[in-house]
Amino acid sequence: MKVLRFSIIGVLFFSFFLTMSSAASYTWTGDTDGNVYTSTNWSPVGFPGDADDITIPDVSPQPQPSLIVTGSSFQVTNCTIQNDASFTIGSYILTVTGTLTTNTSTSSLPISGAAGTLSATNGNLAANISSVDAVTIQFSGSVTIADGANVTLSSGGGTIDIGTADAFDATGGESITLNSGAGGTVTTGAIGNTFPFDSVTISAGSYTQGGTIAATGLIDIDVLAGGFTTGGSITSSGGAVQINSSGAITIDHALNASTTMTLNTSGTITQSQAVSANTLTLDGGGTYSLGSANNAVTNLDVDNAALGGALSFRDDTGFAMTGVDAGGNTVTLQTDGAVTQGGAITNTGTLTLTSNGGGGTAVFTLDTHNNAVTTLDADTA
Repeated sequence: MKVLRFSIIGVLFFSFFLTMSSAASYTWTGDTDGNVYTSTNWSPVGFPGDADDITIPDVSPQPQPSLIVTGSSFQVTNCTIQNDASFTIGSYILTVTGTLTTNTSTSSLPISGAAGTLSATNGNLAANISSVDAVTIQFSGSVTIADGANVTLSSGGGTIDIGTADAFDATGGESITLNSGAGGTVTTGAIGNTFPFDSVTISAGSYTQGGTIAATGLIDIDVLAGGFTTGGSITSSGGAVQINSSGAITIDHALNASTTMTLNTSGTITQSQAVSANTLTLDGGGTYSLGSANNAVTNLDVDNAALGGALSFRDDTGFAMTGVDAGGNTVTLQTDGAVTQGGAITNTGTLTLTSNGGGGTAVFTLDTHNNAVTTLDADTA
């Protein structure tokens, strides 16, 4: 029985060894044509399988690889695209179950056609991935932007989905742009959570934020076909934050900018979490309800467009404000500190000045000579 048991274990080990040894590495040569399904285009000669790794060098004047078979789907474990090399996905599907690496900014992954899809688990990116057609770009693991790179992912009106990624991180001094166009969608997990980016730009018809966003410089979010609700904190430790929305802006997580925070919508802005910035600019002629006790704003800038609805703002430590054209609406200012003005408060139905009752002394110095207020309500605290 012992011999039999040893034989079974030996067979199982041998089978396992064969399985573990079956993965191979292939390098593109382009010796025959540009078709990835032609075995003589690879070294060693053969066709890469799902468990294999591929490397795409620059083989000019030989052709670079392309997915050119109708309805084709090409899957490998790891894919590395070297300097000046390209892999054309076209209207087909490239799946990388391990790591997609683009070595330099001159690496290229052209995608075209409505069915074009790049789906990868992890990424180490130095090159742009873009399309003029509505395609899908998806990462489900951790994605790192290579040192010093400025990378753009552009889906041409399609889908960019890094929402289930563990992290989308810089390594030091990088910028990331995610652009789906007005007809597309962007979904993200954490961006710059471990190592912040120099700058982050997101432009989409619809944007779903699923984690924190951190940068040392500008964070610019443009939602072109709907509203935006924060899905994580947004922090620029050394620059500005801009959020432009064609619909409502809902602040459910902290917003932090060391310089200017700009919130631009003709819809409504509401908050359940605080805004911190040297200057908070409210633009677009919307309705603004910012009543968080923890707002920390030095300057409130609301003179860029007439209000489309009421303005309510609270900062318990005090603030300076520009003028405001209230558009006939109510303006409510709340503090336990000092409020001053640098411009006229005009076209105001009711101006309400109130303390939060927290034991501080609210002092409102609103002495611009051309203020125009129908009703002054200063008897609320």
